[in-house]
Amino acid sequence: SSSIIIEQLLQEARANYRDNAAWTFKNLQAGDKRNVFVSLACTPAMVSDTNAFIHLEAVFAPNDPLVAPEKFEYEIEIVSSHDPNAIAVSDNRVNYRIIGSKQLNYKVKFQNNGEGPASTVALTVDIPKGLQANAMKPLNWYPNCPICPDPPGTEGCLDTAYTEEGLLFTFRNIYLPGSRQDDVNDKDSTKGYVKYRIEADREMPKRAFKSRAKIVFDKNTPIYTNYTNTRFKMGKSPGLKFGVGFDKSLAELNTSEESKFWSPNNRYLFIGASLSPYKSWRWYPQIELLAGFKGREELPTVEKQVLSLTQPNNGIAELDSILLDTILQSSRGIVSFEVPVLIRKNFNKRFGVGLGASVRIILDGGEDKLEASRTTIDWEFEDLPTGVVKTKKVTQGPVFTHFTSYKARRYKYSLFGDITLGSVRAGPNFGIRGGFVFAENESAKPFLQLSAELKL
Repeated sequence: SSSIIIEQLLQEARANYRDNAAWTFKNLQAGDKRNVFVSLACTPAMVSDTNAFIHLEAVFAPNDPLVAPEKFEYEIEIVSSHDPNAIAVSDNRVNYRIIGSKQLNYKVKFQNNGEGPASTVALTVDIPKGLQANAMKPLNWYPNCPICPDPPGTEGCLDTAYTEEGLLFTFRNIYLPGSRQDDVNDKDSTKGYVKYRIEADREMPKRAFKSRAKIVFDKNTPIYTNYTNTRFKMGKSPGLKFGVGFDKSLAELNTSEESKFWSPNNRYLFIGASLSPYKSWRWYPQIELLAGFKGREELPTVEKQVLSLTQPNNGIAELDSILLDTILQSSRGIVSFEVPVLIRKNFNKRFGVGLGASVRIILDGGEDKLEASRTTIDWEFEDLPTGVVKTKKVTQGPVFTHFTSYKARRYKYSLFGDITLGSVRAGPNFGIRGGFVFAENESAKPFLQLSAELKL
């Protein structure tokens, strides 16, 4: 229905344009005409740029279902009044995520300011690296003429070619009067243009690119236009990563000082996220948030025995005694939160490096189990005709058990470097990060992280 078509047209327009305004006209009769005058203010920077278009779109949305809705597009060039020879581009800022499907429209304008007509106008346009010159498509041009046959004849035509210098448009056998020609009163008749469309390569480097045109009227001195400048929007590239880390500073959770670097005592798992500019080709910043986990592990058991002696009984050497036995069993685990900040560079789509530092909060948790028991040894003596008989009596007391929870918080700081292999700009990649961990009143200790990451 008409309302559905109108809604589709409005949704497409709102998606493609930055702002919108609406006007309503009532009681329009057949044949009635209304005008809307809109003033657009240009900044001085826009006028001096002279390399872009402003696009407007209007949607005619009638309330009468019998009247068909319509869409109108209007293109305004930002030009300098004193520069008739210029080149402009449809987009001066491009989203790199859609560069593979992006089409750019260029328009080269020229004017014959000579005292006589020109029969040949040659336009040579620089093509930035990453634009597919072989996929160029002419859209429209003036003077109006057909595309040249092969080989060109004697009729007026437009010849298109691609050389090492760039795109070549040649108007052949035309009549373009000069603005200073005696019999020319219409200055617009001395002007011409070529508008063409060109596609970008999906692997185009994410660097600003520019283009300009060289214009030659017949065999006169070349005229060079301004440069068009197109930059890429920064874009954001979130990433998801997980991996395993080895940290010698975790050895303080164990009484074993000789644990090897690859020992499970030094190992933990982590998962996190990263954020950086999308597919940057230069040095760029990256920030991450990593959560580390190390499950509870049993620490070595600590056993202690205390012997308490009493006075000899009746002067005999055997002594009464009391034994106090304690057994301490402990378990420890950690949860950590780390914020690495680094600067990175991808040298190609498969290899990148980075340098950075991080702050890490380690939350230790665990439990201590203390078992205590008391053993009493008594010696009893009895005088018999045959002599003194001694008897040893051992009394085992009850076992007391006490549990205590353990909590602590530590801060660690690190300096590191890393390398990434794989689809380092966007996609899955593998990373190796190594450096040193610092803490108060502790010497620097090495650490290593192995990770897998998916950059979106």
